[in-house]
Amino acid sequence: ANGSNINPQPERWYQIPMGSNDGDNVITIQFTDGEVGDDDGIANGVIIDQGGPALIPDLTLNSSDISFSPASPTEDDSVTITATVHNVGGADANNFTVSFFDGTSLIGNDTISVSVNSTSSASIIWTAVLGDHNIKVVADAGNVIVESNETDNEAYKAITVKKKTVYRPGGGGGRAPCDSDGDGYSDIEEMLAGTDPYDPCDPNPECAACLASKPLMPTPTPPVTPTLPFSEMVDEELKKLSEGLFLFNTPEKMKVWEKERVVVRITKNITEDLTKGLKGREVHDIEKMEVNTFMEVCLTGDNFDIRPLRHEKQVVGPDVFTQWEWDVTPLEPGNQTLNLLVTVRIKILGHPDEKRDLTRDRHIDVEEADLGDILEEWFKSNFKWIVGVIALPIIIAIMTILFGRHRERRRQSREEEDKEKST
Repeated sequence: ANGSNINPQPERWYQIPMGSNDGDNVITIQFTDGEVGDDDGIANGVIIDQGGPALIPDLTLNSSDISFSPASPTEDDSVTITATVHNVGGADANNFTVSFFDGTSLIGNDTISVSVNSTSSASIIWTAVLGDHNIKVVADAGNVIVESNETDNEAYKAITVKKKTVYRPGGGGGRAPCDSDGDGYSDIEEMLAGTDPYDPCDPNPECAACLASKPLMPTPTPPVTPTLPFSEMVDEELKKLSEGLFLFNTPEKMKVWEKERVVVRITKNITEDLTKGLKGREVHDIEKMEVNTFMEVCLTGDNFDIRPLRHEKQVVGPDVFTQWEWDVTPLEPGNQTLNLLVTVRIKILGHPDEKRDLTRDRHIDVEEADLGDILEEWFKSNFKWIVGVIALPIIIAIMTILFGRHRERRRQSREEEDKEKST
């Protein structure tokens, strides 16, 4: 009904108090002269009512009605945000807007209709931004639906967007990273983080798809495990090391200022051929050693310019060798020494990495560079300068001469044409 209990006002819907439900299927509505339901708002013995009783919708939603796919996105992922809107009122609600906000910033809108005592879903696509977000959803954001309760039309749900991990190749024989469980994290990243590379719910234990497929079970109380002393924890980890193979590949002889490639390969597969693909006059030393998933290899040496081509810390996989490489240039002749340090890194939760080192020295006979080699190296290093300083002026001079000759021929041709015209 419409009206006012104080003064006449523009038409709108009012809630009229009704009698209680006493089981007789009869609803009693009481109108009082000059109060709610009387359009003129005056106690004058006349009740004016242009409308009548009506059933209206009531839209509602809460945080459990909001979902994200994927549930744990990384930055720049396309996330589908879905909101399920309920109509608990007595009439259909048609063509109203559902708005989605990131905090106070509007993400997007969707238009839906919800029948009485039913639900409908609205959704939008959101490009995930790194950090924590509080997503707000508002049903009937334009307030076009007259409802019996306008206070339950919005809900909030938090979501955290993680930083996208960029894979940088460095080991495994140059293969691409493997993601066995398809959760967006490579097996190498999960091993480094201590999570299960074969479980899509780890490191995402709130994965909605996995939770829905698992029966609800009481969480067992974990047994109390006594904490071992740190030294015993190290010993236990050392027992887990695998027996693998190690190759240290260097030239037997080198020349001053002549760059050579030095290679180290480590594998857990003792049947693998570590010499496959190696070229040149190198010395191949292969020996057995204890290998862990996390290895570090460093090459040093006095009187050498050593430039690493791969990261010193790498992961060694179960089947294929991992390779370290350096470009090494001798700076002085004579009997020089390259020093190799191989470190097995042992990770223990809550403690710094423990290390177990293996050292190898390689003596290199470095010969004095002859004049031809020195000139060749100088020419390679200064080729652009040579072209700029010597060749370019010569080219300019030749072009100048050719252009002058061309102009002279054109001048003679014009003179001959003038003579012919005059005769």
